[in-house]
Amino acid sequence: MLETKEFPDEADSSVKNILLMGATGYIGGALCRKLSQTQDFAVLALVRPSRDIQAIKPFCKEIIYSQEEQRR
Repeated sequence: MLETKEFPDEADSSVKNILLMGATGYIGGALCRKLSQTQDFAVLALVRPSRDIQAIKPFCKEIIYSQEEQRR
């Protein structure tokens, strides 16, 4: 079962925030999980509103939904 990662306090300057685009994809998801294995990084994932985020949610500090333009 997946565990939810505990994120260090915001005041801890040693933690680097990483904005990850494509986190719901194969490579992005693997990178998200790998970065979450250390206390040095906090992952912020930029995802499309239509994507399923359940697989990456436990590993991300924050999920940010993009605003997709409607294509004609």
